[in-house]
Amino acid sequence: MEGAVNEDGYRQQLTMNKSLSSLSNEAPSNSSSAFYFFTLYMYMYVQPILCVFGFLGNFLSVFVFCSKPLRNASSNVYLTALSCTSFVFCFSNFLVWLETVRVQIIHQEVICQSIVYITYVCSFLTVWYVVCITFENFVVTINLRYAVIVCTVYKARIIVTSLAITAILLYTFALWTTKVERGHGKIYCDIESEYQKTLHVFTYIDIIFTLAVPFIAMTFFLGVVYVKHIVVRVSCSPCTKSNTCRPVRRTRGSRNDSLTKITRVLLAIGSSYIVLSVPSCVNKIRAIVLSVRDQQEEPTHDSWAVIQFSQMIYYLSFCLNFFYYLKWSVNYRKALGDIFKVFISNRESEGKISQVPFINLFSRRAASHDYDQVATYV
Repeated sequence: MEGAVNEDGYRQQLTMNKSLSSLSNEAPSNSSSAFYFFTLYMYMYVQPILCVFGFLGNFLSVFVFCSKPLRNASSNVYLTALSCTSFVFCFSNFLVWLETVRVQIIHQEVICQSIVYITYVCSFLTVWYVVCITFENFVVTINLRYAVIVCTVYKARIIVTSLAITAILLYTFALWTTKVERGHGKIYCDIESEYQKTLHVFTYIDIIFTLAVPFIAMTFFLGVVYVKHIVVRVSCSPCTKSNTCRPVRRTRGSRNDSLTKITRVLLAIGSSYIVLSVPSCVNKIRAIVLSVRDQQEEPTHDSWAVIQFSQMIYYLSFCLNFFYYLKWSVNYRKALGDIFKVFISNRESEGKISQVPFINLFSRRAASHDYDQVATYV
């Protein structure tokens, strides 16, 4: 249990259950607050719900965004990749939670290293795919003509693939710095003591690429988008009662309406991710500061509760995207409805699905305008 709480944020995910298991074997001290018991209850009963719902919602989203009318948009390429990493992350996190019900899958060889590795890779990809989404929203909001050139499906696929390869190579060290330790009748998936210094180096690299740079970029992009929306709303409000705004509305028509819905989805994804990640980021920064100062902090029930509660808030970001799609994306709802119709009709009549190609079930209309080709046909 030593170092489980005062270690840097990079190690938090791996040692979380080890701390919980050790603390759970101790009687709660008088210093244990109501917040600890509340967090423990949330961890045992709410976190698996978040994991299962996040897995199912993102799993469905992958199929929806891969459908014919939606896959021809660059932003949907990022949303597909984000959904893939999210449902894999939720699944691996659920396997970690299973230790709560004494199903110790994570503490087995190969599975131990694999889950830690997958968690790190998915965390890296998630934050950078959100950065790509906020960048697309930024470009579309600022200059639509430039977006037609920059935001293409081909470029989006290259970026998604490049990020995936980078993450796969960058975090390979997790495969050889973790092992299954046995002692005192217990088995733990933990970090090899001989690689502590190496891990600290990768910790600072990870902080730069998954915390500092992405959050600065997202804050800038989202800030500009919000300012742009405020300026447009303020500038148009005086002329709502006059005829000066009518020609603009006529020339753009449904194009502005569609763009508004698209920016809402992308804006909600980026904004909620930043807000829900703040508590976890604060804990990481605090852990890094303590590590730099060489200060030790004895693990307690309350310190575990603070770390775990901030993590659960972060996990919530993997579930909310599904609601954003349902609320603001008409095409997402249509494609999702088509999927359920296929399954229902398949149960009613065997072999009926084979008569209709799967890809054609989603054929409603293809993106035809430059605006749609920007990858905003969500």
